Amino acid sequence: RAAAPAFSLGSWEMDAGMMHAGEEAHSEEAMAQGVAPEKAEGDEDYTNLQRVKVYRLNEGGHWDDKGTGHVSCEYMEQSDSVGLVVVSEEDQQPLLVHRISREAIYQRQGGDTIITWSDPDINTDIALSFQEAVGCNYIWEQIKNVQMQYAKKDQEQGELSGRLRRGAVDEYEFGSAPGDSFYYQDSGRQGPEELPAAELGNLEELVKVVADCSPFAREKIASLVLNKGYLRQLLDLFKVCEDLEDRESLHLMYRLVRGLVLLNDASLFDELLSEENVMDVVGALEYEYVGEELAREEEDGAAKRAEQEGAAAGPGAESGEDGARDDERAKSGGEATTDAGEAGNEPGDAKPTQSRPPLPPPPQHRAFLRDSVVFKQVVPIQDPAICAKIHQTYRIGYLKDVILPRALDDATFGTLTSIMLFNNVEVVLALQADPTFLRELFARLRKTPRTSPEWGDLVGFLQELCSLAKHLQVQQRGALFASLVQHGLFQVLTDVLDTQGEASQLKGADVLMSTLHNDPSALRAFLVKQEDHVLFSRIVQLFVEGEEGVQAQLFELLKLMLDPETMDQPVEKSGFLELFYDKYVERLVSSISAGVRDEPPPFSGTP
Repeated sequence: RAAAPAFSLGSWEMDAGMMHAGEEAHSEEAMAQGVAPEKAEGDEDYTNLQRVKVYRLNEGGHWDDKGTGHVSCEYMEQSDSVGLVVVSEEDQQPLLVHRISREAIYQRQGGDTIITWSDPDINTDIALSFQEAVGCNYIWEQIKNVQMQYAKKDQEQGELSGRLRRGAVDEYEFGSAPGDSFYYQDSGRQGPEELPAAELGNLEELVKVVADCSPFAREKIASLVLNKGYLRQLLDLFKVCEDLEDRESLHLMYRLVRGLVLLNDASLFDELLSEENVMDVVGALEYEYVGEELAREEEDGAAKRAEQEGAAAGPGAESGEDGARDDERAKSGGEATTDAGEAGNEPGDAKPTQSRPPLPPPPQHRAFLRDSVVFKQVVPIQDPAICAKIHQTYRIGYLKDVILPRALDDATFGTLTSIMLFNNVEVVLALQADPTFLRELFARLRKTPRTSPEWGDLVGFLQELCSLAKHLQVQQRGALFASLVQHGLFQVLTDVLDTQGEASQLKGADVLMSTLHNDPSALRAFLVKQEDHVLFSRIVQLFVEGEEGVQAQLFELLKLMLDPETMDQPVEKSGFLELFYDKYVERLVSSISAGVRDEPPPFSGTP
């Protein structure tokens, strides 16, 4: 068998001619030489999560490029099965229609961006290479989900594990599978044609429709929620429930909003986390524990009713054979019953007093977002759309890490993470394109006193900006760091490392690491050319004398700077290494050998 296509995000777009491989290594080395396509700014789209290239192994052992498209997991009515469908991004024609197999034929390769399978029924290998690892994870989870549903259905029907199954068939010719529709056709799986009216009496039905829907109906339900202001009606209904203090309805609203999040629809996320809706969404998610409160109250009420019924049945059991003995037996029997009751009912009496773990206090998410979260602009951002992206990114992080960390499935968690990534990339590119922003940032870094809290915020912002830059494409990242260096990045970092605070030193070291990962030669050139080599001397000094955390950061920094394998130009090997060995290596060696006693080596004495 041939190796799977080996290419990642950095080499995603390539020509079909590069897919031919050698007889032994096949296509891996050839595809590793591909070049990523250039994208215009703002071209990022959530559809990139499911953007794939389709490959099929031919008889000669080579991978044939079948085209680029978008993959989805669909229900196909005619075959009564669930399959993977890839639609060409050029002409919207099918590139692949594959019914998901019950057998374990699927594999992950290529650093979590490739799914391959070999189908014995058609005697060929197929590969889907994803532009985004998140999209690969999502489709992989869908495949596993479908296979689990198959297994569950087989078990319920009592079918033998080795029964005959319908073979998986793959179609590549355009228009060759007209019956396998790319749209939901099955009324039992596609979800309702319309949602119930947003009213209190329909809450239970709404929860059932949204929270318990089939995976194949999620997209349609999300589109229905977004139609004609329906989402706003649901959130207004939540306000009514709060005004009425209707706890049962509030818990239903929690389940409903949680279900809306788990629909995992990017457009729906935009609306849920918009400025006008986010507080109501977060408010509904505060009522998670109301369900537990109601369950405990029901349990206590049932125990109390049982106790009352037992007490009411007691006097009837104390009847005698004649009236003369009834009073006497009532007195003595009453005492005996009391004693017996105390002895016999100890377990029952202890049950209500059994300690149950207290419920956590109700979360105050709205109060936190409204009163505690402060948006600091160390440099004013003029574009309101960029500010909105920053706010949305923070709310998504708060949603997935604080509000719903246990409720989110892997696919939804991955989608939220990807939206945050796209937002961050968009923000960084917008700030880079602003002709005044970086100039103002470095002007403030130079003139703000180091003892001022504002200076610490500026350094923290610079650190975050460089950290987010690692998500940019290579050319965009290089252009950003070149602009930062041009504005005086290394001079500012000299001042940052010269402070006495460990926090600032760690931030400065982290920015230096980011620049090294992008282009080591820029930092080496500055260290050689800087007058008196102030930054180089400070790096060595902090490595020898600094705090443990700073030392660990600078140790990695020095290793990268001194690695000859990353030195492309002879000037670096001569000038930089000469400077290091002439001026600094002795201090490092003396620091390492400090405190070592002069002792004779083992076995050096007279035998």
